[in-house]
Amino acid sequence: MLKFWCLLLGKDFELISTYRRSSQEKIILFGSILMIPVILWGLNGYLMSREIFGMGVISSMLVGVILSFIIYLIERSIILASNNEWVNRMRVLLGLIVAILGSLTMDEVIFKNDIDQMMQVYKIEGVDSETGKMDSLYVHRIDSLGRVVNYKTGVYNQRSEEYALELEGKANSGQGGDGPLAKRKEILMNRAYDDLKKDQDILKGLEEEYRKNRELVKQDVKDNFNDKGLLIRMKALFRLILSDWVTFIVFFLYFLLVLILETLVIFMKKFTPLSVDEEIELLGDKLLLNRKRSEIEERKRVYGLGN
Repeated sequence: MLKFWCLLLGKDFELISTYRRSSQEKIILFGSILMIPVILWGLNGYLMSREIFGMGVISSMLVGVILSFIIYLIERSIILASNNEWVNRMRVLLGLIVAILGSLTMDEVIFKNDIDQMMQVYKIEGVDSETGKMDSLYVHRIDSLGRVVNYKTGVYNQRSEEYALELEGKANSGQGGDGPLAKRKEILMNRAYDDLKKDQDILKGLEEEYRKNRELVKQDVKDNFNDKGLLIRMKALFRLILSDWVTFIVFFLYFLLVLILETLVIFMKKFTPLSVDEEIELLGDKLLLNRKRSEIEERKRVYGLGN
């Protein structure tokens, strides 16, 4: 088993096998915690691809394997990196970025059903926004034309009543019958009717155009709404968790759990003390370095080279 962990971490098994038991256990420890983010990202990549983006099983598995391999390389580089100050800072920064991204994407999978409901809210809001624009484009025109039609309807009714009274002889003229005055009132009535009918047809056509365009806009928003987009789903996630304190607490606990699992490698590397064999190896490197420096200085002195 030790050979597997050495292979995983890029360590020399022949050398490690000569180490003390405590040093070998440290190799096993780092190999074990290395597998945690690798497994999480592989599972996360598969579930994200399969459940959220709707990819096939083989494609989703391939995405999971690729993500796992990338995270494996990153986490292994964190473990193998030297303890230089700037290297440590970059290591911590890189690890935190990977951990936070991993936590957020994992939350996308965990809260998928809740986010799907929030996406429906976004879709409804999108439909309302676009239909609102259509309303502002047509409603004022329809209302204005409707008032004109109402006015002309009153004019036509008035002309019709005047013509009927003239035929019955009840008008102020007192003539009655189909006389010249009645014919003139009939012409006025017919003109009022034609004028009214023209505007009624225009109003009917405008209302039909408004209804059709409104339905087209609604359908277009629904058809083009991308509920698989990662950024909009992230936005929906944060809107969801900020809408209710209970939701926020549940999300925070899940996020914190995944974040801790993702950052184990960083903290174990940062705060785990060196083993005896590592200290001996480090001391040997320092002694070798000092010896080489002394040899170089001696050669400079022999050949009369200055500093």
